Amino acid sequence: MINQIQTYGIRSDLHGRLKLARAHEKQVHSGEYGKIIDLGDLEVPYIDEKHPLRKGQKNGERTMDAIVRNVQNSNLAESIIPNALNSIKKMQEFTASMAQRIPYAGIKGNSWETWTKIVSASCPRELDKLKEYLEIYNPLNEAKAQFPTKRHGLLYLPWTASPRKIKEAISILEDKDLARITVLSHDKADEQILERLSKLDAKVDNYFGHIGLRYGQFIKTIEFGNKKVNYHHVDEKGGRLVPLVLKD
Repeated sequence: MINQIQTYGIRSDLHGRLKLARAHEKQVHSGEYGKIIDLGDLEVPYIDEKHPLRKGQKNGERTMDAIVRNVQNSNLAESIIPNALNSIKKMQEFTASMAQRIPYAGIKGNSWETWTKIVSASCPRELDKLKEYLEIYNPLNEAKAQFPTKRHGLLYLPWTASPRKIKEAISILEDKDLARITVLSHDKADEQILERLSKLDAKVDNYFGHIGLRYGQFIKTIEFGNKKVNYHHVDEKGGRLVPLVLKD
């Protein structure tokens, strides 16, 4: 049980930026942060609007549909897939090693699913290699309640979390006398989850990423009755660790 104030560094969507990951680890070693928490999509390359895999994407066309169309109708896969696999392998090896050196936790984002579809559509022979690399470090894939201090609860919500496990984790939080509940999710948490938690006496907030590397840190407030809940978008654009101060 942690009795003193601690500051966790929250991040999301590093997308293979290994140099940035190394810099973050140094911030923990220096004592600036007590732990790093990843909110998903750490390990795979980012596919922005200018990426060749999204060439010719029409208004209203799903990004995944555009990507699959491009890899099936061109030779893009031959140049992109090997580089992507190498990037994933390097980041996963680093993460597995880092998790042995510093306090660290990560949840699964949507990119495992995305890149599995890309490789399946373009280079199915490489699926076993992709799976092998992705599993070098396995982030949390189910909802989980955790209590780093006596009165501060964390609710981890991976992209892959099942409704049953989410309900179980929320019930655990409801049984505690908490002053604060922080929801840690890949995308913005479902409002039904936050509304249920807002009925408790605890202050509730949500940290999330997912929406794209062009977005920096911002806070948006919503209200459930007379209870205000803050959405904290982490700094995807610059990749800074966003501080979460834990208090007893």
